[in-house]
Amino acid sequence: MSSQQFAWERSFMCNMTESSTFSITHMPISMKEVRHGLFRIHWNFENKDHQEGVCKEVIQLYGTQSGRGYIFTYHLEIVLDKLRDKPYLFTITVEETSSSSKESSDCETTVTNSTTTTRPQQHQQPLTETTFCPASYISLPKSGLPKFVWIHIEENYKDEIHLWKTEESDKWIKKLRFSRSPEDITLWVDFGTITASESKMISTMGKLADMFQNQTLCDVQFNFIGGQSVGAHVAILSAGSPVFAAMFQSTFMESLTRQVMITDIEVDVFKQLLVYMYTGSIPELEEENVTLLFVAADKYGIETLKEVCADDLLEQLETENVIKMLVWSHFHSIAKVFEGAMEILVDNYCELCFQPEWLDFTKNYPDLCVMATQRIAMATQRIVMSSQHPNPWMH
Repeated sequence: MSSQQFAWERSFMCNMTESSTFSITHMPISMKEVRHGLFRIHWNFENKDHQEGVCKEVIQLYGTQSGRGYIFTYHLEIVLDKLRDKPYLFTITVEETSSSSKESSDCETTVTNSTTTTRPQQHQQPLTETTFCPASYISLPKSGLPKFVWIHIEENYKDEIHLWKTEESDKWIKKLRFSRSPEDITLWVDFGTITASESKMISTMGKLADMFQNQTLCDVQFNFIGGQSVGAHVAILSAGSPVFAAMFQSTFMESLTRQVMITDIEVDVFKQLLVYMYTGSIPELEEENVTLLFVAADKYGIETLKEVCADDLLEQLETENVIKMLVWSHFHSIAKVFEGAMEILVDNYCELCFQPEWLDFTKNYPDLCVMATQRIAMATQRIVMSSQHPNPWMH
């Protein structure tokens, strides 16, 4: 059996009761991807006289789900109730780790140095952590959340016990009662199969992302104030941006020299734009960076990236930034962000109207202030009418 099939990493976290003797040091685990997207994780409990306790195991998947981590929680209770013949209550939960979808800034992945021949520069250095977030955040398409999660007890593969997915979170859970502690538990996590064409697409995107990160065979160079630069590939840029396509297919100087000077976009923001063009994803960004990225995407006509930025800004709306985002979204004609900000402003008007930002808002943006005041008046009128004519079905 290959090392890749059994390649796994795990760390343990135990929260035991004071009287617990449930030891995780005697729990051999094996993991195997038996087919594309189907993982089998097998526990062998050598200590069969388990007492009450909770054990959490964090396992990093490999193969088709490389970079995705899951927390497997095993909770054993001894319950003395009407079901005295089955006193052992097992609760098994499965949930994805937060770091699987949002990589932290202190990623462990490193980029190896290499020297490549590119045009127009002959010695282009790879992008490293100091100039670019490492490869761990370049997320390629995976098959999403697991389709099914189930367990088998003590190598009994006839009876599948499916875990139920909770509605409030992406967590699977199952409670079981037994007359004795099981010796073995096999957990199955099925992400579903992918077609051959999807597999090739994922592989191709991975290679393109590697070429960009390692700055391999770049045929255009973007230069920034301060001497920083980053290489890219004309074909990728032209396919993702009508502005780039026109730039490199015309008589513009950039199409001849393949040297482009960027003076109105910060280098880190421009790199995030390029990462999206290569991978279709961006890391988790602060509000200020998202607004800058939206402006850059708008300049180069990357509509899908503009939608991603708008959705991120919508999720980051709160009373502390709502006035600023209302003004900004109105200026850039982003309807969904504008309406979201207006709704928060109306709902929290009594709090916001005493803030210094509100005074600046009324002075500098009178038209927007009138619009907000009209919305507030309409909302107040609806509340008054609702109190005067209550719904008879509510009694």
